[in-house]
Amino acid sequence: FGGRAVPASDSYSLGATLIYLVTGSHPADLLGDDMVIEFEESVNLSDEFINWLKWMTQISLKKRPISAAVALEELESPTIVESKLVAAKPKGSKVELRKEKDELEILIPPKGLTLSIVISYFVLFLPTIFITWVVCGLFYEAITSTTFIDAAGYIVCIILSLPFLSVMLNIWRKIIFTLFGYTCLLINQNKIQWRYKIFGLKCFKSPPISTSEIYKLEVFDRTIDNNYKQQQKHLVKLVIVTAIDSYELTNFASNKGKFWQFKIQSPIFTLSEIDWLAQELSDFLNLPITRDTVSIKHR
Repeated sequence: FGGRAVPASDSYSLGATLIYLVTGSHPADLLGDDMVIEFEESVNLSDEFINWLKWMTQISLKKRPISAAVALEELESPTIVESKLVAAKPKGSKVELRKEKDELEILIPPKGLTLSIVISYFVLFLPTIFITWVVCGLFYEAITSTTFIDAAGYIVCIILSLPFLSVMLNIWRKIIFTLFGYTCLLINQNKIQWRYKIFGLKCFKSPPISTSEIYKLEVFDRTIDNNYKQQQKHLVKLVIVTAIDSYELTNFASNKGKFWQFKIQSPIFTLSEIDWLAQELSDFLNLPITRDTVSIKHR
Protein backbone atom coordinates (compact mmCIF):
# COMPACT_ATOMS: atom_id res chain seq x y z
CA PHE A 1 0.00 0.00 0.00
CA GLY A 2 2.85 2.37 0.82
CA GLY A 3 4.89 1.70 -2.31
CA ARG A 4 7.91 0.20 -0.52
CA ALA A 5 8.49 -3.45 0.29
CA VAL A 6 10.14 -4.72 3.50
CA PRO A 7 10.25 -8.23 5.01
CA ALA A 8 7.10 -7.43 7.01
CA SER A 9 5.33 -6.82 3.68
CA ASP A 10 5.90 -10.48 2.80
CA SER A 11 4.36 -11.45 6.15
CA TYR A 12 1.21 -9.53 5.20
CA SER A 13 1.14 -11.13 1.74
CA LEU A 14 1.43 -14.63 3.14
CA GLY A 15 -1.19 -13.98 5.81
CA ALA A 16 -3.64 -12.49 3.30
CA THR A 17 -3.11 -15.42 0.91
CA LEU A 18 -3.81 -17.94 3.69
CA ILE A 19 -6.94 -16.02 4.71
CA TYR A 20 -8.09 -16.22 1.06
CA LEU A 21 -7.55 -19.98 1.16
CA VAL A 22 -9.41 -20.62 4.42
CA THR A 23 -12.36 -18.30 3.70
CA GLY A 24 -12.75 -18.52 -0.07
CA SER A 25 -13.22 -14.73 -0.09
CA HIS A 26 -10.88 -12.11 -1.45
CA PRO A 27 -9.20 -10.21 1.43
CA ALA A 28 -10.39 -6.93 -0.08
CA ASP A 29 -13.97 -8.08 0.54
CA LEU A 30 -13.21 -8.71 4.21
CA LEU A 31 -11.70 -5.31 5.04
CA GLY A 32 -13.28 -3.43 7.94
CA ASP A 33 -13.50 0.32 8.36
CA ASP A 34 -10.02 0.38 9.91
CA MET A 35 -8.56 -1.62 6.95
CA VAL A 36 -8.15 -4.74 9.11
CA ILE A 37 -9.04 -8.06 7.46
CA GLU A 38 -11.98 -9.46 9.45
CA PHE A 39 -12.10 -13.18 8.84
CA GLU A 40 -12.35 -14.96 12.21
CA GLU A 41 -16.16 -15.26 12.09
CA SER A 42 -15.97 -17.07 8.73
CA VAL A 43 -13.56 -19.87 9.64
CA ASN A 44 -13.30 -22.88 11.90
CA LEU A 45 -9.68 -22.64 13.05
CA SER A 46 -7.85 -22.85 16.35
CA ASP A 47 -7.51 -19.65 18.37
CA GLU A 48 -3.73 -19.89 18.06
CA PHE A 49 -3.83 -20.02 14.25
CA ILE A 50 -6.37 -17.17 14.05
CA ASN A 51 -4.15 -15.04 16.28
CA TRP A 52 -1.16 -15.89 14.10
CA LEU A 53 -2.97 -14.85 10.90
CA LYS A 54 -4.12 -11.60 12.54
CA TRP A 55 -0.52 -10.98 13.64
CA MET A 56 0.74 -11.52 10.09
CA THR A 57 -1.80 -9.04 8.68
CA GLN A 58 -1.49 -6.21 11.19
CA ILE A 59 -1.79 -2.76 9.58
CA SER A 60 1.25 -1.44 11.45
CA LEU A 61 4.61 -2.78 10.25
CA LYS A 62 5.91 -2.76 13.83
CA LYS A 63 3.23 -5.22 14.91
CA ARG A 64 4.06 -7.86 12.28
CA PRO A 65 6.85 -10.48 12.53
CA ILE A 66 10.15 -9.00 11.41
CA SER A 67 11.25 -12.14 9.54
CA ALA A 68 10.08 -15.51 8.26
CA ALA A 69 12.07 -17.23 11.03
CA VAL A 70 10.19 -15.32 13.72
CA ALA A 71 6.84 -16.08 12.06
CA LEU A 72 7.69 -19.79 11.79
CA GLU A 73 8.80 -19.98 15.42
CA GLU A 74 5.51 -18.45 16.59
CA LEU A 75 3.52 -20.78 14.32
CA GLU A 76 5.22 -23.86 15.78
CA SER A 77 5.18 -22.67 19.43
CA PRO A 78 2.30 -20.20 19.87
CA THR A 79 2.67 -17.55 22.58
CA ILE A 80 0.58 -14.66 21.25
CA VAL A 81 -2.78 -14.33 22.95
CA GLU A 82 -5.35 -11.67 22.26
CA SER A 83 -7.48 -10.42 25.12
CA LYS A 84 -10.92 -12.04 25.07
CA LEU A 85 -12.38 -8.75 26.27
CA VAL A 86 -12.66 -5.55 24.34
CA ALA A 87 -10.24 -2.89 25.50
CA ALA A 88 -12.73 -1.34 27.87
CA LYS A 89 -12.53 -0.63 31.55
CA PRO A 90 -14.21 -3.40 33.59
CA LYS A 91 -17.38 -2.35 35.37
CA GLY A 92 -16.74 -1.36 38.98
CA SER A 93 -12.98 -0.97 38.56
CA LYS A 94 -11.41 1.87 40.52
CA VAL A 95 -8.22 1.80 38.46
CA GLU A 96 -7.86 4.92 36.32
CA LEU A 97 -6.19 4.94 32.91
CA ARG A 98 -4.99 8.19 31.37
CA LYS A 99 -3.90 7.66 27.80
CA GLU A 100 -2.54 10.27 25.42
CA LYS A 101 -0.65 10.02 22.16
CA ASP A 102 2.80 9.86 23.76
CA GLU A 103 2.01 8.97 27.37
CA LEU A 104 0.10 6.36 29.35
CA GLU A 105 -0.50 6.45 33.10
CA ILE A 106 -2.14 3.76 35.22
CA LEU A 107 -3.40 5.18 38.53
CA ILE A 108 -4.21 2.74 41.34
CA PRO A 109 -6.23 4.17 44.26
CA PRO A 110 -5.50 3.40 47.94
CA LYS A 111 -6.86 0.21 49.47
CA GLY A 112 -8.85 2.03 52.13
CA LEU A 113 -10.00 0.52 55.40
CA THR A 114 -10.61 -3.19 55.79
CA LEU A 115 -11.28 -5.18 58.94
CA SER A 116 -7.81 -6.76 58.94
CA ILE A 117 -6.17 -3.36 58.52
CA VAL A 118 -8.22 -1.85 61.36
CA ILE A 119 -7.33 -4.71 63.72
CA SER A 120 -3.61 -4.75 62.88
CA TYR A 121 -3.28 -0.97 63.10
CA PHE A 122 -5.18 -0.83 66.40
CA VAL A 123 -2.79 -3.40 67.87
CA LEU A 124 0.16 -1.28 66.70
CA PHE A 125 -1.39 1.96 67.94
CA LEU A 126 -0.95 1.19 71.66
CA PRO A 127 2.83 0.52 71.67
CA THR A 128 3.33 3.53 69.37
CA ILE A 129 1.59 5.82 71.86
CA PHE A 130 3.49 4.26 74.76
CA ILE A 131 6.94 4.64 73.18
CA THR A 132 6.17 8.19 72.06
CA TRP A 133 4.96 9.05 75.58
CA VAL A 134 8.14 7.59 77.13
CA VAL A 135 10.44 9.49 74.75
CA CYS A 136 8.58 12.77 75.32
CA GLY A 137 8.85 12.20 79.07
CA LEU A 138 12.58 11.57 78.83
CA PHE A 139 13.03 14.67 76.70
CA TYR A 140 11.11 16.77 79.21
CA GLU A 141 13.18 15.43 82.11
CA ALA A 142 16.40 16.14 80.18
CA ILE A 143 15.62 19.81 79.51
CA THR A 144 14.31 20.41 83.05
CA SER A 145 17.09 18.51 84.81
CA THR A 146 19.12 20.48 87.34
CA THR A 147 22.33 18.51 86.87
CA PHE A 148 24.40 17.68 83.83
CA ILE A 149 24.71 14.01 84.82
CA ASP A 150 20.95 13.52 85.01
CA ALA A 151 20.40 15.31 81.68
CA ALA A 152 23.07 13.17 80.02
CA GLY A 153 21.41 10.02 81.32
CA TYR A 154 18.04 11.04 79.89
CA ILE A 155 19.64 11.90 76.53
CA VAL A 156 21.31 8.46 76.40
CA CYS A 157 17.91 6.86 76.99
CA ILE A 158 16.42 8.93 74.17
CA ILE A 159 19.21 7.87 71.80
CA LEU A 160 18.67 4.20 72.71
CA SER A 161 14.96 4.56 71.95
CA LEU A 162 15.54 6.09 68.48
CA PRO A 163 15.53 2.68 66.67
CA PHE A 164 12.09 1.98 68.13
CA LEU A 165 10.90 5.40 67.02
CA SER A 166 12.25 4.72 63.52
CA VAL A 167 10.27 1.45 63.33
CA MET A 168 7.11 3.18 64.52
CA LEU A 169 7.60 6.00 62.01
CA ASN A 170 7.88 3.49 59.17
CA ILE A 171 4.75 1.73 60.37
CA TRP A 172 2.78 4.96 60.41
CA ARG A 173 4.12 5.97 57.01
CA LYS A 174 2.85 2.66 55.66
CA ILE A 175 -0.51 3.13 57.40
CA ILE A 176 -0.93 6.59 55.87
CA PHE A 177 0.01 5.36 52.39
CA THR A 178 -2.35 2.39 52.65
CA LEU A 179 -5.23 4.72 53.52
CA PHE A 180 -4.44 7.71 51.29
CA GLY A 181 -1.65 6.81 48.85
CA TYR A 182 -1.94 6.37 45.07
CA THR A 183 0.37 4.15 43.02
CA CYS A 184 1.06 5.25 39.44
CA LEU A 185 2.77 3.48 36.57
CA LEU A 186 3.90 6.09 34.05
CA ILE A 187 5.07 5.26 30.52
CA ASN A 188 6.00 7.87 27.94
CA GLN A 189 8.40 8.20 25.01
CA ASN A 190 11.38 8.56 27.34
CA LYS A 191 10.84 6.42 30.42
CA ILE A 192 8.82 3.93 32.44
CA GLN A 193 8.57 4.54 36.18
CA TRP A 194 6.58 3.80 39.34
CA ARG A 195 5.37 6.91 41.16
CA TYR A 196 3.71 7.18 44.56
CA LYS A 197 1.46 10.03 45.66
CA ILE A 198 -0.24 11.06 48.90
CA PHE A 199 -2.89 13.78 48.83
CA GLY A 200 -1.86 14.54 45.23
CA LEU A 201 1.78 15.17 46.19
CA LYS A 202 4.59 12.97 44.86
CA CYS A 203 6.20 11.39 47.91
CA PHE A 204 8.76 9.21 46.10
CA LYS A 205 9.34 7.34 42.85
CA SER A 206 11.37 4.47 41.45
CA PRO A 207 14.43 5.03 39.27
CA PRO A 208 13.28 5.57 35.66
CA ILE A 209 14.14 3.13 32.88
CA SER A 210 14.25 4.14 29.23
CA THR A 211 11.19 3.05 27.27
CA SER A 212 13.49 1.75 24.54
CA GLU A 213 14.58 -0.98 26.99
CA ILE A 214 11.08 -2.52 27.00
CA TYR A 215 11.08 -5.63 24.81
CA LYS A 216 8.35 -7.96 26.10
CA LEU A 217 4.81 -7.92 27.48
CA GLU A 218 4.02 -11.26 29.10
CA VAL A 219 1.16 -12.75 31.10
CA PHE A 220 2.07 -15.51 33.57
CA ASP A 221 -1.02 -17.61 34.27
CA ARG A 222 -0.86 -20.24 37.02
CA THR A 223 -3.75 -22.48 37.99
CA ILE A 224 -2.96 -24.41 41.17
CA ASP A 225 -5.24 -27.32 42.09
CA ASN A 226 -4.97 -28.81 45.56
CA ASN A 227 -6.89 -32.07 45.41
CA TYR A 228 -6.36 -32.75 49.12
CA LYS A 229 -7.91 -29.46 50.26
CA GLN A 230 -10.24 -29.26 47.24
CA GLN A 231 -9.04 -25.74 46.54
CA GLN A 232 -8.04 -23.97 43.35
CA LYS A 233 -6.00 -20.78 43.03
CA HIS A 234 -5.80 -18.73 39.85
CA LEU A 235 -2.67 -16.59 39.96
CA VAL A 236 -2.10 -14.16 37.09
CA LYS A 237 0.72 -11.69 36.61
CA LEU A 238 1.17 -9.16 33.79
CA VAL A 239 4.84 -8.29 33.40
CA ILE A 240 6.41 -5.46 31.41
CA VAL A 241 9.92 -6.79 30.80
CA THR A 242 12.88 -4.47 30.21
CA ALA A 243 16.58 -5.19 29.81
CA ILE A 244 17.15 -3.81 33.32
CA ASP A 245 14.11 -4.60 35.46
CA SER A 246 10.46 -5.65 35.22
CA TYR A 247 7.16 -4.06 36.21
CA GLU A 248 4.40 -6.34 37.48
CA LEU A 249 0.63 -6.05 37.70
CA THR A 250 -0.77 -9.01 39.60
CA ASN A 251 -3.94 -10.39 41.15
CA PHE A 252 -2.25 -11.61 44.34
CA ALA A 253 -0.21 -10.09 47.18
CA SER A 254 3.45 -10.55 46.26
CA ASN A 255 5.25 -8.36 48.83
CA LYS A 256 7.29 -10.53 51.20
CA GLY A 257 8.82 -7.64 53.12
CA LYS A 258 8.34 -7.30 56.88
CA PHE A 259 5.52 -5.09 58.01
CA TRP A 260 7.82 -2.70 59.84
CA GLN A 261 9.89 -2.19 56.69
CA PHE A 262 8.48 0.60 54.56
CA LYS A 263 8.03 -1.29 51.30
CA ILE A 264 5.08 -0.53 49.07
CA GLN A 265 3.03 -3.66 48.48
CA SER A 266 2.23 -4.40 44.86
CA PRO A 267 -1.33 -3.30 44.02
CA ILE A 268 -3.77 -6.19 43.58
CA PHE A 269 -5.80 -6.26 40.36
CA THR A 270 -8.77 -8.34 39.30
CA LEU A 271 -8.40 -10.77 36.39
CA SER A 272 -10.58 -8.59 34.16
CA GLU A 273 -8.46 -5.53 35.00
CA ILE A 274 -5.30 -7.43 34.02
CA ASP A 275 -6.88 -8.42 30.68
CA TRP A 276 -7.94 -4.82 30.07
CA LEU A 277 -4.58 -3.29 30.97
CA ALA A 278 -2.68 -5.93 28.99
CA GLN A 279 -4.57 -4.96 25.84
CA GLU A 280 -4.11 -1.23 26.49
CA LEU A 281 -0.37 -1.68 27.09
CA SER A 282 -0.05 -3.88 24.01
CA ASP A 283 -1.64 -1.19 21.84
CA PHE A 284 0.40 1.61 23.38
CA LEU A 285 3.78 -0.17 23.27
CA ASN A 286 3.17 -1.92 19.92
CA LEU A 287 4.06 -5.22 21.53
CA PRO A 288 2.18 -8.53 21.25
CA ILE A 289 0.94 -10.18 24.43
CA THR A 290 2.73 -13.46 25.12
CA ARG A 291 1.38 -15.93 27.64
CA ASP A 292 3.13 -18.45 29.89
CA THR A 293 0.38 -20.76 31.14
CA VAL A 294 1.00 -23.61 33.58
CA SER A 295 -1.44 -25.79 35.51
CA ILE A 296 -0.06 -27.21 38.77
CA LYS A 297 -1.75 -30.04 40.62
CA HIS A 298 -1.00 -31.01 44.21
CA ARG A 299 -2.28 -34.39 45.38
